[in-house]
Amino acid sequence: MKKILAGVMSVSMLAALAVSASALYTERQDITVYKNTPTIDGTINPGEWDFDNVVDMTADNCYAWAGEFTCPVYFYYSWDENGLYCAAQVTDADVCLPADISNVYGMDAFQIALDPAGLIAEEGLGTGGGEFFSIGLMEDGSLGAVYHPWGGAAEEFDYTGAGRKTDSGWEFEMMIPWSHISGAVADEGATFTAADGAFLNAKICYLDRNDGGAETNAYTISLEGTNEGMNPADYAFRLNLTTITAPSLDTPVDEAPVDDTPVDDAPVVDDAPVAPATADAGIVAAVAVMAAVAGVVLSKKH
Repeated sequence: MKKILAGVMSVSMLAALAVSASALYTERQDITVYKNTPTIDGTINPGEWDFDNVVDMTADNCYAWAGEFTCPVYFYYSWDENGLYCAAQVTDADVCLPADISNVYGMDAFQIALDPAGLIAEEGLGTGGGEFFSIGLMEDGSLGAVYHPWGGAAEEFDYTGAGRKTDSGWEFEMMIPWSHISGAVADEGATFTAADGAFLNAKICYLDRNDGGAETNAYTISLEGTNEGMNPADYAFRLNLTTITAPSLDTPVDEAPVDDTPVDDAPVVDDAPVAPATADAGIVAAVAVMAAVAGVVLSKKH
């Protein structure tokens, strides 16, 4: 792998955290990650992602270790046999994009962290603080991502991803292969297999920069009392993999009942035109009055 960034972790994950948040989680949050294969084209469409199971990053549940909370984020997960899928929608009036992947961390970017099966936290693997990924939208419209071995320079890795600017900010979709996620702990002698019932602990951070990349608002969903570090034992989420289809994506089409009555036995149908039903004039008048009253009430509420 090509190493392209040095000292990244000392800037981001090891930064001194000095600002408190108001409503951090007091315990790790369970997130059911349903099995689903979205289309990775950079556009988050209905029917591709589980909108009912979104991670909503807000000023209430995020801790800012630099600057302040600035950009609301919706973050999504899914999975299949190939990898872990991630997507996000960012509301940002001033999107700042890097020119190339060597500076993916230098402009607006996500940093996500994974601890497969809690192995890194529980067994103290050499990967240290977990598996870290920086993700950003490039000036040319492509999605750039790099992997950070703990304490080392960032590396390129194989992934599938796409993103785009939107009217309100930017969004991305990507798939991180299980071969990479499992391989990182395998290098340390541990085993992780993505399957029904498996889990990964996780953390999400967002970096909002200006055009020059110098001023930063950096924040993360964090556990209360763990703001001054990025220890995998303190990751805010537990991603629970299941082979069940997300209820919000499971929308079967109802089939019309089939009439299998033999033709010879079919009942005779009277196809004479049927006169439309009429209503008593008093009832019609009463309904009209009720509708008028309802209209007055609605207009007062709005």
